[in-house]
Amino acid sequence: MPATTANLINLPQSIIRNLDPANPRLSDALLVQSSLAVSIELVAPVRVKNLAEMDLSRHLHWVGQNECFLVIPASEVKNTRDLQYPLPSSTLQLLRLYLATYRPLLLGGAQDNQKLFISRNGTQKRPEQLSTQITVFLEEH
Repeated sequence: MPATTANLINLPQSIIRNLDPANPRLSDALLVQSSLAVSIELVAPVRVKNLAEMDLSRHLHWVGQNECFLVIPASEVKNTRDLQYPLPSSTLQLLRLYLATYRPLLLGGAQDNQKLFISRNGTQKRPEQLSTQITVFLEEH
């Protein structure tokens, strides 16, 4: 496996190893959010529009505590076929960390809209915002 590929695959976990979840910061929340987006894209290569519109209750289907599927209905994708991807344990670990510690920082007291990827004011990220964020994240790391 080329070094660049290995670095990309390991990037989300290497980022969170350097954070202190006991003292979460807003800047850390954006790093974790970017790491989660990359981790999801590595196992579920969906369009950034679908990524930005992910809803916690509609698109994440939990089976017990240790298994989760990303499910995107056919009506929301170009090829009109249901998409279903099992999320690996490394992505689930990152997802749990983001939901429990860092996403609440981004909500900042705003009403929860159930979107996975939110801006600093708690609103859903637009696809262009998320795309730029991921691009900058990958370039920097």
